Amino acid sequence: MSVVFFLLCGISVAKAQKKFARTYPAGDSVRLTLLNRTGMVTVEGWDRSEVRIEASMEAPAAVIEPQSLSGTIVVNLVRDNQGRGEVGNVNFDIHVPFHTMVDIETKIGNLSVSDITSGLVRAHISSEGDINLLNIGASNVSAENVMGDIFFDGEFQDGGIYRFSSVKGNISLRIPFNASFRVVATAPS
Repeated sequence: MSVVFFLLCGISVAKAQKKFARTYPAGDSVRLTLLNRTGMVTVEGWDRSEVRIEASMEAPAAVIEPQSLSGTIVVNLVRDNQGRGEVGNVNFDIHVPFHTMVDIETKIGNLSVSDITSGLVRAHISSEGDINLLNIGASNVSAENVMGDIFFDGEFQDGGIYRFSSVKGNISLRIPFNASFRVVATAPS
């Protein structure tokens, strides 16, 4: 009898998750701006001229209403769910052209960006979560969190600006052997 009970619980959990998927055409200059409340966000570059946004939502399901505004795709779950109180985690899996400017933020959750060669990659966590930036070739990179680790694996561009900040966490940078740069590092006292 208990085996049946556990099986039924598993079914109700699977039904509690909702899915979201939408695709947008992307021109030569595209920007993705995403503001999540809680959940994991993964952004990967690909060789298509489109932005593909997929999300799985835990109950109570959030409202997701992306906007496409003059080359910028905006996903703002804080605005879309204002006044709703509690909503469940929203986990995003997003594919964008390699040259997309990426600006993502969440309150709690992990952020991962890979295979981006645009002018901008910004990943910000206002509370807790890890940030992984892999195979990044952007000239302006910013990764900030309060609690959690930051990992960067990419190339430094001439004249580029790179900022990594964590109040309580490790910052690891994997830099090409022939890279030339100046480092300014501070630590809390």
